Amino acid sequence: MLSEMHIFLIFINLASITATFDSSAQTRAVTVIDDVLSVADTHSTLIQNGFGNRLLLNDTGIEFESLGGLLFAQITTMTTSFYHLWAGFENAAFLGYYQYDINVEDRYSLSWQSNENYSCPEYNVNTSCREIFVANRKTGVKTTSVDAALYDCRERAWYSDTKQHVSKRWTSLYIDRAAGKPA
Repeated sequence: MLSEMHIFLIFINLASITATFDSSAQTRAVTVIDDVLSVADTHSTLIQNGFGNRLLLNDTGIEFESLGGLLFAQITTMTTSFYHLWAGFENAAFLGYYQYDINVEDRYSLSWQSNENYSCPEYNVNTSCREIFVANRKTGVKTTSVDAALYDCRERAWYSDTKQHVSKRWTSLYIDRAAGKPA
């Protein structure tokens, strides 16, 4: 009953606001709504620009914290038909976010590997380990480790296709080898 009342109050509020808009205010409102609806596009642009201006990848290495924040913001605004969003690098570093409820019930999760020598001895993976973590619900920061596997992003088709085109870019949709789902 509370949710019905809440919806009813929003409807009344919107009706009264609409009655007071002039045509220029309505145009501005539509622009704001379009901007809000394009949040995923904005995150994508920020990530691409971050690589382009060397903020996220520079001479000192990969800025995992900023990249992670942007990828997490992106995955939380994407449709659930995509279950994984990631970035891979020449040194085999990898950062990817999984859609809600994929690896961890009722949570987002992330996969992370700092370089080709990253190891996960607690999972008996001594090199090229991609570790899976629970992501903090609000920030996306990795928390508890839940799994790991031997992995090298440089051996994946999405990585070699991007490298062949010699640019930092978004690739086409790929089917994840392990899950058999669009990623």
